[in-house]
Amino acid sequence: MSSVLFNLKRSFLQHYKSNLLILINMILSTAAIFILLQNFYYLRQQYNEIYGTTEVAHNYQIMIENIDQLQNYKNDRINKSPMYYVGKEVIREIENKYNLKFYYSLNGDLYPEDMDTPAIWTAFSVYDDFAGCEYIDIHFLDSAAFDVYGLKLTEGNLFSDNDYNSENTDKPISVIMGNNYRNCFKIGDTFTYDGDTAKIIGFLESGTTINEMGYEYSYDNSMFFPQLFPRIKDESNVFREEFSYIHCNDDSLDVQDAINTVTAKSGYYTLSLFPLDGIQITSTKDISEKNVKLIGILALIACTICTLSLASILVNRTLQDRDIYCIYLCCGIPLWKINLSISIEMFLYLLLSFFPTIGISIIEYNELIVPLWQILLFAGTITFISLLPTFIANRKCNIDLLIRDKIA
Repeated sequence: MSSVLFNLKRSFLQHYKSNLLILINMILSTAAIFILLQNFYYLRQQYNEIYGTTEVAHNYQIMIENIDQLQNYKNDRINKSPMYYVGKEVIREIENKYNLKFYYSLNGDLYPEDMDTPAIWTAFSVYDDFAGCEYIDIHFLDSAAFDVYGLKLTEGNLFSDNDYNSENTDKPISVIMGNNYRNCFKIGDTFTYDGDTAKIIGFLESGTTINEMGYEYSYDNSMFFPQLFPRIKDESNVFREEFSYIHCNDDSLDVQDAINTVTAKSGYYTLSLFPLDGIQITSTKDISEKNVKLIGILALIACTICTLSLASILVNRTLQDRDIYCIYLCCGIPLWKINLSISIEMFLYLLLSFFPTIGISIIEYNELIVPLWQILLFAGTITFISLLPTFIANRKCNIDLLIRDKIA
């Protein structure tokens, strides 16, 4: 062991300039590793929080940008203006090109006291804290919405084309009820509300729910109409040409970008999307994912550069000490003790290189963000790999090499 300590002392005193350069290199290497690891883990954490733990949205609400644009859109539909037919082509192209589906969904309410038998309907109502009254939850859905929501009947029939297209307000409007209504009603029953009559044609399966804005909504106490209810005599309430939502099954598609591409090309109104059941996939996800990978690649490149630099310094220092190591071997000091002394020396430099990094981290962040064992793992790996060329060079040390060097 005395030979190991002697070689350590000799190296400290004889190669203080090289040793200082090695220490600075290792300090910078450790700091670079810390910074890159910190950024890598921070970006990955942010990426996972936004894109990793939340499902991608499949349903989006279509938002018209402003009131004037919304009014123009309604006027186009009523007057069948050229922009109305442009909108038809826009919808057709979006659905065919990107496999998206437009659908209509609108919520409403009925008040039990205005029904024909208030006592029965109160059992299916909910209390509105804001309005301070009881109401029954109703929905106006087109046929596409039934497909999107996956609504299935346990009894009866879905709405027909005639239910959606009929403007005859003298005939009862069809209605599909939530499963809880089966306890009090049956297929074919009718009820009146505000002078309009509805006829039950089906009941939903028990436990039917949808996910919207992060919440699960039960449809067991809801009612579904193909048109607005109650209807107004002599006025069309058909919304078969309306749409307010869009459905996408492709988790990798940037839906907003797809919409913008078609509307911009056609000169149609700008349609902004709002995700209802998850996060919206945008180019930001791709950029974030690329940033995480880029930081990881930069960390690898930095570690490689640090390794090559440190290995070069160590090899040069070893070449200067070859005659000394040859004498050690001639005196009976085994090669492993020489390598051990070099390894201990590098380990000491490795420990010293941690203090500046730890100090900077505590001063700036009041904590060591990157775990110490991870820094030790990366920096230790760099140090170990840097020592390999030195160990290989030391294997060539012998009396013949010493003699040849002296003769040369």
